[in-house]
Amino acid sequence: MAIRNWKEDVCVSEILMKLTILKHQRIHVFLEWIPGHCGVVGNEIVDFSAKQALGHTFIEIENKLNELEVNSILLLYVVNMWQERWNASSSALKKVKRNINIKYIDTWCSKNRKNEVLLHQIRMGCLGLNAHLYKIGLKLSGDCQFCNETETFEHFLVDCTKYIIERTMLLVELGIDETQDIYKMLEIFDTRFQVALINFIYRTRRFDD
Repeated sequence: MAIRNWKEDVCVSEILMKLTILKHQRIHVFLEWIPGHCGVVGNEIVDFSAKQALGHTFIEIENKLNELEVNSILLLYVVNMWQERWNASSSALKKVKRNINIKYIDTWCSKNRKNEVLLHQIRMGCLGLNAHLYKIGLKLSGDCQFCNETETFEHFLVDCTKYIIERTMLLVELGIDETQDIYKMLEIFDTRFQVALINFIYRTRRFDD
């Protein structure tokens, strides 16, 4: 029935391909459905051989992998190699995306282009803070103008004492107690966190100029 209905299956596709090759060689194959093997000599032999094979300690016949199995192995190999390269990279995104298989879903911010860009700049480490601007040659120093520490996004979000009030409001909105937990939340797809994070940035007025 699967062959007759052209079912989308690797095994069925291989059977159809083999049948086509045989047909071009003028070899005609007839497939017939038999409800049971009882009394049919050929099926009795197959059943007997199959039961005997269950007791074997080694494999006599090695079947080739089908297309689906080969693709699965190749995909796993490529993903593992990609993950190794990612682990060795120095990308700012790696701090909030350790596993390449985890897809980040922008839910709330996707409805607002400005907020969407802002959120992705945060994750990529190119928000326009002094550390990034210094790295691309637009600032003479990467230090925070308020506390003289390197102004990374982690510093801006978690450590800078200039934004204590705004950060406290963020903690209340998120219902968490530790400031270090704020940065960890960049890894999750929580709409509530996305909203609170964008609100925090606007409250600081850090990028108004």
